[in-house]
Amino acid sequence: MLKSNVVNEEEEEEEDTCGICHAEYEEGDQLKVLPCTHFFHMRCVDEWLQRTPACPQCKMEVKPAMVEFSL
Repeated sequence: MLKSNVVNEEEEEEEDTCGICHAEYEEGDQLKVLPCTHFFHMRCVDEWLQRTPACPQCKMEVKPAMVEFSL
């Protein structure tokens, strides 16, 4: 299942842009973490996974059963 997270200052320094939309992460952005530990904006990766069931960065398969949607 995918985890979600909210960006904090430490994460902004580690990985500063979404690998899908290439926008910089800002404090308060909602992120989704894939089983391979790569993370992206929640809205970006949800849309990506509807079209392509694999991590956009490493291409690891992500099955729908692995996805956890959060509010």
